Amino acid sequence: MFMNVKKRKNYAMLLSQASLEFLIIVGMGMLILLPIIYLSIEYKTDISDIRSAIMIKDTLKEIKINSMSVYNQGTNSKKTIYIILPSNMEYFGIENNRFIVIRARMSYGEEDFFIDLPFNISFSSLPNTYGRYKLIITSLEDGVKYDFVKLS
Repeated sequence: MFMNVKKRKNYAMLLSQASLEFLIIVGMGMLILLPIIYLSIEYKTDISDIRSAIMIKDTLKEIKINSMSVYNQGTNSKKTIYIILPSNMEYFGIENNRFIVIRARMSYGEEDFFIDLPFNISFSSLPNTYGRYKLIITSLEDGVKYDFVKLS
């Protein structure tokens, strides 16, 4: 029933050895998992940046194609398209009356995306937040005019 002192010491040594081995195994597992977790977080950030860049480039490409089409149809022609601006958009505007610029906040800093058009551009309103927009493109004598309507 009762263990003698020698057997009790051996039993205690075995238990402490098992506990130490368990801690070593858990520690090695943590050392293996930490780099994997770090790399997966970095990979997720890169994917998010790539997704946003593709969304912005597609939006600008769609605006350019439809603007050229409306402009080539002549004065007072109109076309309505629907676009999505990503949540990391910082700025949407025009420069030199011929460039549409979208500035986005990426994990590595801000990046500007732009398109240039061979005619003048004007806006009656500019989008100031991310989301879905209805864009009405109207042809003028010397260019096109954009009207943005925020969709819910």
